[in-house]
Amino acid sequence: MVAAAWLVATLGAAIFIARRLGVPWRGVPIVLCWVPFAEGLVGGNAQVLLVAAFVAVFFDPPAGPWRPTPRDPRDARGRPAIVDGILTAVTPALKLSQPHAWAALLRRRPLAALLGLVAAAAVALATLPLLGVGVWQAWIAQLGRAADPSWELRGSSLVQLLPGLLSLAATGLTVLLAMLAPTRRLGAAVGLLLVLGAPSLRSYGVLFLLPAMLAVRRDVALVAVILIGTGVMPGMWAGILLVTLAFAAGDRLDAFLARIAARWSRRAPAR
Repeated sequence: MVAAAWLVATLGAAIFIARRLGVPWRGVPIVLCWVPFAEGLVGGNAQVLLVAAFVAVFFDPPAGPWRPTPRDPRDARGRPAIVDGILTAVTPALKLSQPHAWAALLRRRPLAALLGLVAAAAVALATLPLLGVGVWQAWIAQLGRAADPSWELRGSSLVQLLPGLLSLAATGLTVLLAMLAPTRRLGAAVGLLLVLGAPSLRSYGVLFLLPAMLAVRRDVALVAVILIGTGVMPGMWAGILLVTLAFAAGDRLDAFLARIAARWSRRAPAR
């Protein structure tokens, strides 16, 4: 019964992510078969719920198919501050190395972020008598294992390539950049930075990259979908870096490709 309820919850969260980001209903079953979604659903990973909370904060209902509508958290529009706060605080509460969304909210709506932090602390204190100190010690020990490069079950990450404190500094830099990201692309930028700065990343963690994928050229996004969908780490990171470069280039990429196309058209022999 518990397993069935959890499957319904994660499946509902996955559908919410797809629809909120503009995936048409007919495309939802195909999107859910993509490796990051499928692995998260089959394994019942809580990451799917965390991505849904992230999307709820930084995106409004879409303007059309495949057209996510960015949301500035400062624009409350009747949403209580504590709701945004809890939705962003839940990710670092479960994955301490992923506070990017909460940090971005702290910049745009400080009261909401602080209320979320208070709510998370209140839950921890309330459950302490029920769970005991041992459970929290085990959770802290798990954080240590996740940060240990020698742990076999650890996910892949770019920051693993850096030694010691430099890897921690690299993660911290992505959090800082999330606080400085332009408001018009805030959600997409925060999700991208979270993926780049994660000290341990598995395929379902790439779901945070979806808004950035939908913000770049469709041909680039399609290639990234294929690379990430290979299910192997080199392919996954090739897709992530491709989206990163295209997202950073912005409109300059269109201009660059237009110049290349014009140059090739001039070289093409006349028929």
